[in-house]
Amino acid sequence: MVKKWILAAGLVGFCAASQAVPSTPGLYLVDNSDGASVFVGLSGGSASFTGTVGTWTVALTTGTTLQGGVNPVLDLNIGSAVAGWNSTSSLQIIYSDVNFGPSSGTATLSEKGNSIFGSVTASAGYSTGNTAFGNESNLTGGVGPLSGFLFKGSSTGALNSGGSNYSAAIMLTLSGGATYLDDTTLTINSASLTRVSVPDSGMSLVLLGLGLTALGVFARFRKQVA
Repeated sequence: MVKKWILAAGLVGFCAASQAVPSTPGLYLVDNSDGASVFVGLSGGSASFTGTVGTWTVALTTGTTLQGGVNPVLDLNIGSAVAGWNSTSSLQIIYSDVNFGPSSGTATLSEKGNSIFGSVTASAGYSTGNTAFGNESNLTGGVGPLSGFLFKGSSTGALNSGGSNYSAAIMLTLSGGATYLDDTTLTINSASLTRVSVPDSGMSLVLLGLGLTALGVFARFRKQVA
């Protein structure tokens, strides 16, 4: 069994996967009870999965990069993920993408959804190594565990990629029961660039002078006509 750190210890830890963790962007699901795993590569900015992962039945689960560049937005949406009301297993769902930034600013992780007979914990990370599923730094401190109907939560942290491009990931850990209509979004906002006022080298005064001259000429023309 292959074990590899997905995110730093402050996030959740490693997935006990039965196969090597992928190093290309996409959606990765792991049943931590038996190591069963599924990977779906990124295509057109998103990756989706419906099917079984170990003891879990998953439907319409999608990771999407809504926006790239220096202000990326990643979204991980779970239609449903069911293990059973008395299940003690956990499922990790990770969405990872690359080539963001460089960025320096704030990162916000927000989650809302529903969980019956279980709970959901969200975390996010980034790595200037710019490798998918190789995130090293906890961005926001995480959200949860959350449970019940219509739960929601958020956390905020700082990000400074030091002028480098980076990878980013959202990871959800579902513990037992059933989770459905869960939506988690990671939003990174770089500090606004300061707009510098550039002197106009006296052009405004030139235009003002031309305007006054034109008015003078027009006044003399009216006087002559009269």
